[in-house]
Amino acid sequence: MRRAELIPSLLVPDEAAFRARIALLGDVAQAVHIDVMDGVFVANTTWADPAAIRNMHLPFVIEAHLMVTHPERLVDDWIMAGARRVFVHVEAPGNPLAAVEAMRAVGREGGLAINPETPVSRIADLLAELDAVLVMGVKPGWSGQAFQSVALSKVAELKRLRPELRVGVDGGVTPPIAADLAALGCDAVVAAHALYDAPDFKKAVEDFEKALAG
Repeated sequence: MRRAELIPSLLVPDEAAFRARIALLGDVAQAVHIDVMDGVFVANTTWADPAAIRNMHLPFVIEAHLMVTHPERLVDDWIMAGARRVFVHVEAPGNPLAAVEAMRAVGREGGLAINPETPVSRIADLLAELDAVLVMGVKPGWSGQAFQSVALSKVAELKRLRPELRVGVDGGVTPPIAADLAALGCDAVVAAHALYDAPDFKKAVEDFEKALAG
């Protein structure tokens, strides 16, 4: 079983905050998870300008999490921005599967995200068409929420249905929760609050890495 990956999240209000967090990540991350929120599908909004991000030439694998209505309208911008992986919500108005297909058509990874109230059965028939699934541990929109344990059973169910599928969890994850997820075969954990709001950022990263190592 491969080791789960820690992916720091970028959920920020403006470009200055985005650049500050990129600088903080330095050499501690291989990938970054960019939260894109439109204030419609979720109540919050974020700064995530794909054209500006493209020009930054970031030294990370980029995965974009589109918490928006009509994600199919944005996916080409994120392809141009260099995103290797894009997640769109199955609950989103529009055509989420079209966004997944657009990513896969250019050799990138397309995945669906599911909210805490959405059962795995909602996407079970689609798993063969996906590169990844992102299980939400919180209601999407705001950092710092408490983890909902229903995500644990969803990871186990997804891995039972399709063991080779990449399964990540986003929201409310702490090092002890990360250890539980890794034991279930989770491939990636996305963290924001537990990293950036920790007293010591580097120690928080180390705590996650130890938890994921088992």
